[in-house]
Amino acid sequence: MLNNLIYKNKICRKNMSIGHPQDYREAPGLVAYEHAHGKKVVLARGTFDVGVNLGHRDFLKRAKELGDVLIVNVNNDIWVRDHKKEKYSIEVPVVPERERAMLVADQEMVDYVFVHPAHADIHPSIVLAIECSPNVPDVLAREDKDPQIIEIEKKQLFRSLGYIPDMRALTRSSYNISTSSIINAIAGRVQTKSVEEILNELGIIYDKNQLSKLLKNKD
Repeated sequence: MLNNLIYKNKICRKNMSIGHPQDYREAPGLVAYEHAHGKKVVLARGTFDVGVNLGHRDFLKRAKELGDVLIVNVNNDIWVRDHKKEKYSIEVPVVPERERAMLVADQEMVDYVFVHPAHADIHPSIVLAIECSPNVPDVLAREDKDPQIIEIEKKQLFRSLGYIPDMRALTRSSYNISTSSIINAIAGRVQTKSVEEILNELGIIYDKNQLSKLLKNKD
């Protein structure tokens, strides 16, 4: 069984250690706890591969502004591999789910981080929201604005909950940086600058060990 929660003790005062991994099934109790203390809970989602870039941080800040407590579900490795491979020129994810979750947990605006293991047709964050019933997060935030996907997820939520929670598709206000462009640039062996220089210029927080493994595998 995966240990899928990284806990950050900011608003919630449960007796848990910062960074102590918990099973993702702790989510319903944690959301219930926040609701009992009058907190509005936002559930955001993302892959956050290679590192947390400025665009990611902008998205997370905007998501946190929608409520009091920000939960982030980091897409698990199998889901990323099965649903995002068309966008990249190399095998993804580059960084394993647990390390991606730890990078997200290190962001000051984030209160809880989960890696839900669901990897079928329903997005893991939608499964997580449904499993929290009756204490469903108040807002479901995302960057993907595909109307077909949103409509499918609305139907999935209504079928399971009997209503549709507040769903927000957020646009990055300042930084148009995508993980796919970063990974494809690295895979394309940009010769004018080192990979580290490129990532630093983009403001990417990256794991040096994972980056070394990626470059070694490409040689």
